[in-house]
This record gives sequence, structure tokens and C-alpha cells, in this order.
Amino acid sequence: MKKLFFLASLLLAFGWILTGVFLPDCTFAMGNDPSAKEKAKGKSGKESLDSLPDVIVKARMNEKESDILAQRLALFYAQEYPKYFGTPPKRKPTIVILDTKSGYEKILGEKGEVYGHYLPALNKIYTYQQENLEGVLFHELAHYWLQENSMERRALWFEEGFASFFESPEFQPDASITFKIKNFRNEKTIANEMDYIPLAKFLHTVDLRYEVSKTQARAIFTWLNDQGKLPAFVQLYLENASYDISGADALREVTGMTMEIMDTSLQNWMRQK
Repeated sequence: MKKLFFLASLLLAFGWILTGVFLPDCTFAMGNDPSAKEKAKGKSGKESLDSLPDVIVKARMNEKESDILAQRLALFYAQEYPKYFGTPPKRKPTIVILDTKSGYEKILGEKGEVYGHYLPALNKIYTYQQENLEGVLFHELAHYWLQENSMERRALWFEEGFASFFESPEFQPDASITFKIKNFRNEKTIANEMDYIPLAKFLHTVDLRYEVSKTQARAIFTWLNDQGKLPAFVQLYLENASYDISGADALREVTGMTMEIMDTSLQNWMRQK
């Protein structure tokens, strides 16, 4: 009897992942073009859960929580997507927000990241109710954006650096979003120069399990953003990825610096920030 129950549970979880039929109490969508924010506004002038195009969200939320999340997802897309990409995404992703971390872990198992996970093959994002929910969703949506806009392989430092750049948002009174330069990653790492990996080596890193590596990847993106060069770098990296997956050429061209000068500039900037 226990074996039958276990088998039934596995089949049910597998079905949730394949169909996305999970917690269907709140379903809405996010824009697929730069004017999505305007299109999504209902008669009240606010983003509507029913009219936001192109992202389906399944979650258990009250109306206020749903409205706030819808507005912030629409704002994130309208403000950030056009900076980096010229054409709208072709596919509609599904976001599943589970009630608890334990529920998330039961479905994703060991392949799931700590806070959220994007599954490109299914075009689904899984996460759970947590304090920085918007930041987690922005991080995973950034993975989705890259997947939709590049058929080439991408360096892990670039993939995670771009996504983690968006993971600590601050929502401003003027209805804009800014992103913290330092976040939880910096609290654990980059304590001294011993932690810094020279760019000539770091750009070829294939394993980011060492926490300092993710911190440095994010630092490169925040450093470029502080100089106003991040969109140009992302666009050039994706153009060059077929022959320079490391991103070295794109970094040199956008910054006008050698690797050695970039190392010095980035380290000084990290100390000051």
C-alpha cells in the first residue's frame, strides 16, 4: 500500500511539472513588447491580472498581493527588456509560485536552486512564497530572456551574472526600479584580494559552486552598469557568443581596457562600493 501511495505521488508531481496545473487560483500574464505596460492597464489605470500579455502565473495570493506583483512584473519588463533585446520573446513562460519551500523542494528535488529555478525545456519558472519574491522572479525571468534571444551557448559567469544583477530590486516612488549594487552575496565573499579571480582566468570558469564566483560574476555586471555600459556589453556578448563564449572581446571593446586594467578598475570599484 505504501508503495502504491509513493508511486501515485510521483506520478502526480510529474504531471504538475508537465502540465503546469498547480495552484490555479491566480493566473495572469506579462508583456511581450515595450508598450506592454500601457496595454496591460485596465479602466482604473492600473495593471490588470487578466490583460497582462505573455506570462502565465499560477499562485495562491489575495487580490492585493496579486495586483502588486502584476504591476511590478509589467514594470520590470517595460523598463528593462528593451534595454537589452530588440525583438519580443516568442514563447509564453509559466511561473508557478508554491506556498512553501518544502512544496517547491518536493517538485524540483535536487535539480532546483535554493530560491527559484527556470526549466528551459518546459519554459517554466518554479519558486515559492518568500520575502524577496520579485527579485527571485526577475532573476529567473532574465534566464528566460537570454534563452529566448540567443541560440548560442553562453558562459556560466555571463548567464548567472546577468540574472543575479536583477535579483535585488528596489521599487522607487517614481514607479521605477533600481537594483542594489551589493546584496546578500557580498556579505559572504570578496572579503579580501585573495577572493578575487583575475578576469583572464575567471571568464573561462565553468564551475560557479564556489560562492565567491557568483559574487564576482554579479560584480562585473553592476560595475558595467555603473559606467552606463551594461546594455552595450550584453548585446555585443550575444553577437559574439558563437566565436567568443568567454566574453573577453566584448568586455575589451565596450570598456576600452585591457584585462589587466579591467582587473584593477573592477577591484578598486568593489572596494569602494
